[in-house]
Amino acid sequence: KQQRQKGPHGPHGELGEQGPPRGELSTSSASVQSDARTSQGMPSVVDGGGEGSREPTAATPPTVPPPPQLPTFPPGFRCLHVEDDMFLRMTLPARLFHPLGVQFDQAENGSHALELAARTRYDIVIMDNQMPVMSGEAATRRLREQMGFSGLVIGMTGDP
Repeated sequence: KQQRQKGPHGPHGELGEQGPPRGELSTSSASVQSDARTSQGMPSVVDGGGEGSREPTAATPPTVPPPPQLPTFPPGFRCLHVEDDMFLRMTLPARLFHPLGVQFDQAENGSHALELAARTRYDIVIMDNQMPVMSGEAATRRLREQMGFSGLVIGMTGDP
């Protein structure tokens, strides 16, 4: 029966076990070093020169699929963003329209949206539901019935 040498900190060798240097686990032909890490934070494997050894190499990082391609829009694609809240009028374009390269116009209420739609052709309308002057529902109804808009209208609200 083999006995391990014990250090000064306990019978199970928690801190003082004699063996490989701290931070390194040893096997017959390879060692894993806890202080040598790959760019993904994975321990690197260093060949210890045993039978069938090869040159030292880092562990192969996991394969990560490339990020999805952003959709592209046809030339001339245009969006009407209708929102009475100033913060949302600033953040939605910054988070959605600009990264996608979408051309857009903005209106503060349904009445203003109808004025813009009378002058410009839009492929899609993103419309707040509750706004002063004219609601999103009333503006959408007029866009469809009186102006013949057949594109996609996305209604949104911040109200519960």
